[in-house]
Amino acid sequence: EETGAPQLRPRVSPELVVWEDERGAVAQLRVFNRQTGLLSWVDSSDADQRFAAVDGGRIVWTDLRDEDANGRFDGDRTDLADLWSNDDENGKAQLLVAGPGKQAFPALDGDVLVWADWRSAPVDENGHPRPEPKFSRYEIRIAVAGASGTDGVFLGTVYGGTATGLPTVAGGRVAWVSDGRTRVKSVTGSHLYEAFGEYPVLTADSLMLVAGPELQ
Repeated sequence: EETGAPQLRPRVSPELVVWEDERGAVAQLRVFNRQTGLLSWVDSSDADQRFAAVDGGRIVWTDLRDEDANGRFDGDRTDLADLWSNDDENGKAQLLVAGPGKQAFPALDGDVLVWADWRSAPVDENGHPRPEPKFSRYEIRIAVAGASGTDGVFLGTVYGGTATGLPTVAGGRVAWVSDGRTRVKSVTGSHLYEAFGEYPVLTADSLMLVAGPELQ
């Protein structure tokens, strides 16, 4: 689709292609149904919709409509967000995960949802958690993807991280990076192994890293 506006961060499943469309004042998610050929908006709001994850027909994204002061992803210490999903029995968008600070960067594998969570981040002068410096400390949490209103279950804390530490999930395992080491746990929270390296690519039966692996 030619719009003249940035079209960012495509995500693909066998059923859907989802991406961020910046033609308006805020970024909104577009979805192309690969089976029906239908092109539509995922949801309509006056706030940014970013960093989508898609598996099958389910979409989960980072949404700034409720908590953020201006509803835009500014990349600064004021950004606050929740996770929303299209997985409503009536086909409507629903608030999936809300909490203090920011819940963002979801990853999906079937009914398993993992994300980065800043609810325990240091607070500002007003007592509000602030997720900046963005990747200096945050939690990894897990939940059932269709469970609206969940806080999820704590899996681990990332220290000294970067965007390379964001979680990924596949085949009953969750991987993320903290202090230059990739941690891998089962979806039930049990420790599996660690490896030196970053940028984990997790599939149903393998883990690939930029550097490594040196398993311990």
